[in-house]
Amino acid sequence: MGVPMRIKGQVIGLLTLDSAIPNFFTPALAARLQAFADQAAIALENARLLDETRQRLAELEGWSLSSQA
Repeated sequence: MGVPMRIKGQVIGLLTLDSAIPNFFTPALAARLQAFADQAAIALENARLLDETRQRLAELEGWSLSSQA
């Protein structure tokens, strides 16, 4: 079974889960897997935004130091 990982309507990945048990994936389990994929996508987006913020801060600090020299 696979469910999309989405941020703001854009698919950023696919979360898959396999089982050797026939009919293992019920609609309730599929809904839980989608909820997990949604949370994982949010965590990945937050990590990306944090990295971007840190890079911009380092750039601004560099500009600040060069303007003080």
